[in-house]
Amino acid sequence: MPCMACGSRCFRWIARNKFFEGTDIVECHSCGLIFPYPLPPKEKVDTFYSEDYYQYNFVETWFKKRIGTLFARSRKKWMGDWDVPLDPVQRVLEIGAGYGSLLKALGIIDMLGIEPSTECHVHSVVFDFFGAKLQQSTFENAKYYPPYDLIILSHVLEHLLEPRKAIDKLRNLLKPRGWLYIEIPNKFSPVYSAPSYQNVPDFYFFNRKGFEGFLSRHDLEGVISNVSIRGWQRFDKVGCAVNYLYWEALNLLGISLLYPGDGNSFAISAAVQKQEEE
Repeated sequence: MPCMACGSRCFRWIARNKFFEGTDIVECHSCGLIFPYPLPPKEKVDTFYSEDYYQYNFVETWFKKRIGTLFARSRKKWMGDWDVPLDPVQRVLEIGAGYGSLLKALGIIDMLGIEPSTECHVHSVVFDFFGAKLQQSTFENAKYYPPYDLIILSHVLEHLLEPRKAIDKLRNLLKPRGWLYIEIPNKFSPVYSAPSYQNVPDFYFFNRKGFEGFLSRHDLEGVISNVSIRGWQRFDKVGCAVNYLYWEALNLLGISLLYPGDGNSFAISAAVQKQEEE
């Protein structure tokens, strides 16, 4: 199985994958992409994201939804900073919409969110919001109603088993001159280290070089930049509470959540516009 980003077959072993038995986590020697080898069975992946990925009690769910609201406000700002024209956008598709916080923040008339998690549907924030619909489905099995002006994958591409096929499919769902907005974790973020890759249920960790190579293999023309977030993430119950208090304090103080990034930034983002004729 070659590297999905660059095609190399030279890897180094990092760790066992604690979420999917029988799968290792490896790093490509050429482009630095971190990915599972071999890929876990799709049936196990679908079950995990439907039943296990979001598993919180009432208080944790409330925290997560509140954090999602704060993230949504920032992500809307980031898209504006990318010159993604939100004002004339009429139809939006978000893959991996979670509780629907970003759809609600965008406030556009025709929006569809695809989310496999049962938990997110039970506690969705868009049920009472006109224009936003949340469909419980995997990316592959969802029912789409193209074309779309804007398609968003915010920290979702790394959860898809076959990102290359996903990008090809999404291109076909876009209108000519439509926008594809992608955010992915940066493997050089201080959040991650070799031991932590097995504690995060992501399949792929890109660096900037690998992500640029991935996009170029699809002839996607766009600008890539690092997005930095002031803060940290912890993947446990204490971290959930700390994150909430941190983001809420920044929000109350009116402090911007975005500052010029560097190689150690939290995430990498790309805004890509589809060509007029393909």
